[in-house]
Amino acid sequence: MNISSEIQEKARLLIKGNRKIEAIKLVKDYSKCGLKEAKDYVDQLPQPISTSKISSDNLDNQLLQFLAEDKKINAVKFYKDETGLGLAESLAYVDGLINNQHKEIKPQNIRETDIQNLVEQSAEGNNSNLKSFLLKLTMGLILAIALIYFILK
Repeated sequence: MNISSEIQEKARLLIKGNRKIEAIKLVKDYSKCGLKEAKDYVDQLPQPISTSKISSDNLDNQLLQFLAEDKKINAVKFYKDETGLGLAESLAYVDGLINNQHKEIKPQNIRETDIQNLVEQSAEGNNSNLKSFLLKLTMGLILAIALIYFILK
């Protein structure tokens, strides 16, 4: 099959971006061959060498660091630049990392967050205690009024 180097490179980029079906379609449309031949051709293309300068564990750690600093956009851009994937794929990876690793992502000011959480919980506790007290007081007043009503009648 005679495929130009430009089409080969486009197909490699599609494969690298986990878009193999689009790569097969590109080859099929360009070469006017059958689906099976296009698939076989794409399967035989040499896989692109990863352009990432760091290992996947270090990549995830760097992404988690960005996320801990509340810099999701920077994390997506960093992942996109390191892997060569598209924006949608990079965003999906970072979102997946957030969903799977959300417990590892800590706010930058942990002490402030803990104090704020304690204050909010205390306010909620006081609020529910107040509601409970008012409910009991109301019930007591209703019973007292009912008792006085029956005594005076």
